[in-house]
Amino acid sequence: MNLDEMIKVGMADLKVGKSPDVLTTLGLGSCVGVAIYDPVTKISGLLHCMLPDSTQFRNNSNKAKYADSGIDELVAQMLKLGASKVRLVAKIAGGAQMFAMNTNNDTLRVGERNVAAVKMKLSELNIRLLSEDCGLNYGRTVEFYSETGEYVIKSVGKPRRFRNVSAIVTLLAGFITAVVMIINRYSLVSFLWILIGVMVCFYAVSRIICFIVDRKITKAEEQEEAERLEKEKERLEAEEKEATEGKNDESDAMNGNQRANR
Repeated sequence: MNLDEMIKVGMADLKVGKSPDVLTTLGLGSCVGVAIYDPVTKISGLLHCMLPDSTQFRNNSNKAKYADSGIDELVAQMLKLGASKVRLVAKIAGGAQMFAMNTNNDTLRVGERNVAAVKMKLSELNIRLLSEDCGLNYGRTVEFYSETGEYVIKSVGKPRRFRNVSAIVTLLAGFITAVVMIINRYSLVSFLWILIGVMVCFYAVSRIICFIVDRKITKAEEQEEAERLEKEKERLEAEEKEATEGKNDESDAMNGNQRANR
C-alpha cells in the first residue's frame, strides 16, 4: 500500500482503524510504537509514545505522549469502535538508545524506561504481548496491517539492503566465465584459476558498490527522518504552548470574575 493511503500516526499521537486500514508511524528512536489489535473484529490502534509516565509531568494534557495514559486512551477508543478488551493483543517496537553512553542515570535511558512502562501497562490491562523489536541503537518505522495483524518494522541505520546482491553477481559472473572457457576449451588448471580470480574480483567490487550505495541511501533516510522529527517537535511545542496559554487565559478570566464579584 502507498504511504499516502496509510493512516499516519505522528509523534506523541495515536490513531485507531479497522480492516483494511493500515496504520504507520515514522521515526521511532527512544519512542515506542504500540500496536494493539482485536483479531476477530480486526480493529486496530497504534500509539507513538515519547515518555513513560504522565504522572511525572504537570502539563500532561496530551495523553498520547506518555506510555501509561496513551495505552489507556488507545484501548478506550478501540472499545468504542467495537473491539473486545478480552481479545486484545499487542506488538511493540522502538525504545532504542540512539546515543552511545554507559550510564546508570535513568533520565538518560528513556528508550529502556519507555519499553518497561509499556510492558507494565499492557500487563496491568491483561493485554498479551505477542512480539517486540526493541532496544539497540537504530531507529524504526512501523506499519500495522489491520486485515492480517502483521506488524512490519523497517529499520533506519541498520544495514539490510543488498544482502544477496554480491552473491548473485558473483555466481552470474562465474557462470558466464565458465561457459566462455568451456567453449574455448581451456585446460582444467587455467579454467580453475581464471574462474576463481573472476569470481573474487566480482564479489569484491559488488560489495564495495553495494556498501557505497547503501550508505548514501541510509544518509538520505536519516536526513529525512531528522527533518520530520524536527517538524514534529516544533508542532508539539506549539501545541503545548497554546494549551498553556489557554489555561493561563482561563485562570485570568476566573480571577477577574472573582474580583468583580467582590
